[in-house]
Amino acid sequence: MVHGYDIKTSLDFFRKLLDEREDWLKTRTSARHAINCAITAWQLHDWVFAEKEKYPFMNQFATKNDFKSYLKSKENFQTLHDLADGAKHYVITNRDTTIISTSTSSWAQLSRSKERVKDKTPQLFLTFRFGKGGGIMAFDDLLYLITLYWYEFFRDKLNEDVETMLDHGGYTYF
Repeated sequence: MVHGYDIKTSLDFFRKLLDEREDWLKTRTSARHAINCAITAWQLHDWVFAEKEKYPFMNQFATKNDFKSYLKSKENFQTLHDLADGAKHYVITNRDTTIISTSTSSWAQLSRSKERVKDKTPQLFLTFRFGKGGGIMAFDDLLYLITLYWYEFFRDKLNEDVETMLDHGGYTYF
């Protein structure tokens, strides 16, 4: 088993996600930082599952695919998986994806409302399949929801002391 330098546990990998989120928060239109966040946020499942013996909550998952299915049943994880895969591969050929497109735009540019939306701040957006149509989501919102999910997962399901990590890590709170 080879680990990346000082990243040896799933909690270390969660810290990596928080570090990448901090980088992204400084440059919210950086595709590079967004891609790093998406890939790390999705791959965190692999690290958590690898340490399943350490966490009683994880006993309910016989295989990694069981755990992945559990996560994908949570809101936004399928979209996260599709974004991470789409960022790693030029073409996803083995399955359909929920992501229709990604773009840099602003809410003002994307608004179809007759009432003018005033927010012209450039952001990264995802257009994705949702129900019979589609939806648009700012990457900022997706990253917030996924990072918050993992934070609560480590705190509530795995009983890790993530509060102390946040207090001493200089991280932006949720």
